[in-house]
Amino acid sequence: MSPYHDHFVNFKSIPPHAIEAANKHTFDAIGRGDLPIKIPNGKNKTHILLTNVLYAPSMGATLISISRLTHAGYAALFRGDSC
Repeated sequence: MSPYHDHFVNFKSIPPHAIEAANKHTFDAIGRGDLPIKIPNGKNKTHILLTNVLYAPSMGATLISISRLTHAGYAALFRGDSC
């Protein structure tokens, strides 16, 4: 999910879809599309295209699901305070 409309490609509006955050705050997703991101990979960055990402303009930051990344064939390694 991301609040950055201008970062999306293949964007399409959708009927408002309520999403409840862990703190019980509710916000609406009003679009869906693909979102190119850069993931830290050592001293480099890996470019990934996330598909079917929700656009929620009132979110404070982009939220990326590790399970969605691994489902897409990527892996994440957490060690110490880094990923």
